[in-house]
Amino acid sequence: MVNITRMSWRVAAVLAGVSLAIAGVLAAGAPAMAAGQHTGHHGGPAAASAPMGFWPGRVGVGRPGLSAAALPDGGRNVPKPGKSSALNGIYCTSSASCWAVGTYAPSSGSANLNEVLHWNGSKWSQVLVASPGGTGTSGFSDLLAVRCLSASDCWMVGYYSRGEADFGEAFHWNGKAWSTVPTPAPGGTLKGDVSELYDVVCASSDNCWAGGEYGTQGSTPVDTTILNEILHWNGKAWSVVHPPNPAGTGRSNAQAVETIRCTSARNCIAVGTYGNVRTGILRNQALHWNGSKWSKMSITNPGGTHGDGDISELFGLGCTTAANCWAVGTFGLVGTLFQDQTMHWNGSKWQLAGAPNPGGTNPGASNTLTAVNCLSAANCWAVGYYNSPGPNLNQALHWNGKTWSQTTTPNPAGTGSNAQNYLLGIRCSSASNCWAVGEQQRSGGFIRNQALRWNGTKWSTG
Repeated sequence: MVNITRMSWRVAAVLAGVSLAIAGVLAAGAPAMAAGQHTGHHGGPAAASAPMGFWPGRVGVGRPGLSAAALPDGGRNVPKPGKSSALNGIYCTSSASCWAVGTYAPSSGSANLNEVLHWNGSKWSQVLVASPGGTGTSGFSDLLAVRCLSASDCWMVGYYSRGEADFGEAFHWNGKAWSTVPTPAPGGTLKGDVSELYDVVCASSDNCWAGGEYGTQGSTPVDTTILNEILHWNGKAWSVVHPPNPAGTGRSNAQAVETIRCTSARNCIAVGTYGNVRTGILRNQALHWNGSKWSKMSITNPGGTHGDGDISELFGLGCTTAANCWAVGTFGLVGTLFQDQTMHWNGSKWQLAGAPNPGGTNPGASNTLTAVNCLSAANCWAVGYYNSPGPNLNQALHWNGKTWSQTTTPNPAGTGSNAQNYLLGIRCSSASNCWAVGEQQRSGGFIRNQALRWNGTKWSTG
């Protein structure tokens, strides 16, 4: 089975169409699942779980200090709340302040609730926030990304399900508490309507962007339409901005913005994927903001564009300047081989760069990069996972200004035949301090948080 963890499951379903050889794409927004199954956009979580009391009357207010002891599922100090949990994104403002976000299920059969963890320089602790999807057995809330301008100005975004529709969610941190901030629902509010946010970035406190997807999920892929969602924050409210939709806006078309990065108020790039059910082809997507409008960028598709099952996807983006960005993902042909994709933007064009494939390039192997973070033009990290085939194992690649090379990483779930290890987000505060987060699952167990730390010499479980 091909695991394409971070891609929107709706885009996957529409693009793979009736043939869905990529039915192994991990479905985000699905209800709680049994142990041994993996689900979720951006790694999204999590396995079976049942209601646990949430904090009544604490809507929008985080509660720091719920420190969790290490559990036996690998990793030393990162909390693993509830029965199952998964981390999708992380951001650090310093070596003594990081936020990690995702979702967790308090007990078997429960709702999936928003998960927020904070690192204070010596330990991780859980911070409780509202879960707008509710705490009943069918409740679903999932935070997918977090981004800060400073230690007292952060945003986190994701989505929740209610009444058989999905809605974007956004929270703001003012240095003391997380508060919910309303977001538009361009996809509508009826059964099957979709509005989901996957990433957020700010050029200033009154100039932020959030990206994802919106549309209507039909009874079949042919009846589904999914469009790029981009919202803008002007310091007072989030509003809808209409970017290009390279796949088109009719039935059977789908596209999603996975990641957005800005180097200034007049220079932002968004990456993702798009395609159409009638072709079964997934293409790289790159959009550019010039200060007044979003436009489509020209970008190659190393997976090809010839027929059903040709795949090129971008999941992560990191920029140091307007002329230096890396986009990462995967490419290949469904049912044969997937390879790591690293695309470089030099200010005028995108170019494919070579990258290691730790899972190899033999038939059945799969290599996927999900996130990238750059400290300088000569110091970037990209993380993801691979299999050859066999267990899914963590991967971390380093860019030294000339080449990408693989660095050894722990696998908290082990390396047995059914082990699952996925890295889904990374952030470095310095060359000797990086955190990578994701999820891991031992054979027959539940999905649990994982966090790895780079100390300048090696990666270790955090």
